Amino acid sequence: MNWGFKNDRFFFKANSIVINHFDANIYRGKMPADDLSKKYLYNHLLRNIKFPLEIDTLQVLKSKLVYEEEKDFSKGPGVLNFDKFNLQATNIKSGFGLKKTDDVKIKVNCIFMKTSPLDVDWSFNVLDKKDSFHIQGVISNFDVAAIERFSKPYMNASFTGVFNKYRFNFYGNDDAVKGNASLDYDDLKVKLYKKKNPEKVAKLKSVIVNLVVKNDSKDKVKNADVELKRIQEKSFYNFLWRSIAESLKKILI
Repeated sequence: MNWGFKNDRFFFKANSIVINHFDANIYRGKMPADDLSKKYLYNHLLRNIKFPLEIDTLQVLKSKLVYEEEKDFSKGPGVLNFDKFNLQATNIKSGFGLKKTDDVKIKVNCIFMKTSPLDVDWSFNVLDKKDSFHIQGVISNFDVAAIERFSKPYMNASFTGVFNKYRFNFYGNDDAVKGNASLDYDDLKVKLYKKKNPEKVAKLKSVIVNLVVKNDSKDKVKNADVELKRIQEKSFYNFLWRSIAESLKKILI
């Protein structure tokens, strides 16, 4: 690492940063009211750092990430697990003093919800004032029952079935996202629960929704186009999950 001050301006530069066996647990309690201020994308956040920052390569190896989100204390948090988490990011720079720079490129591979390989490629340019980005990924052999701890508290629903392969490819910016996704899957079934008594199954609603949902892709890949506006007070990750959810809704219903 090389850091210090030049003409009273702080600077930080590193050829390589490697983090091994990082263990992060991120908890978000949603009991307080949401902060409705604008949430900026990473292009903007890096572009507006007020000092020279340069990291040629950042690697996170053999790590673990757990995200928990809780609406109230009665149901317990929804949990998403990312194990054997490996990340490589190149050309991380602030926009300070730059007129031209290469894209930030980020590659992630991990095991999602203990069972399913997940690979993601993500790129954006710090100096692009539209805050454009491209993100694509694939998840394989995903048993949807694994997300019950997240889907039941927040959607009043649980699922069974297997996503053999789900792919997404999205291009977006600070305003909107466009792209497409594909999925082949088997034996999808949905179970809904009563809002006032979430431990009891809403049998009639469950029957109706399973009549609407296409429970099998019949060994064919099903495709959907996605176009979605960004909610400015929500994060990039909310934007990504909403885009994925929109594609699944179009494919399955």
